Amino acid sequence: MLDRIFEFAKGYVVSFIVCFLLALLLVGAISFVANGS
Repeated sequence: MLDRIFEFAKGYVVSFIVCFLLALLLVGAISFVANGS
């Protein structure tokens, strides 16, 4: 039971980090384009 919860939490953390990095990349691209114009 605890192992299953741990696996679920690990997957949740990984997906959260991936979404965070994608959002950071998007913000960086937007600010780069805004500064370039």
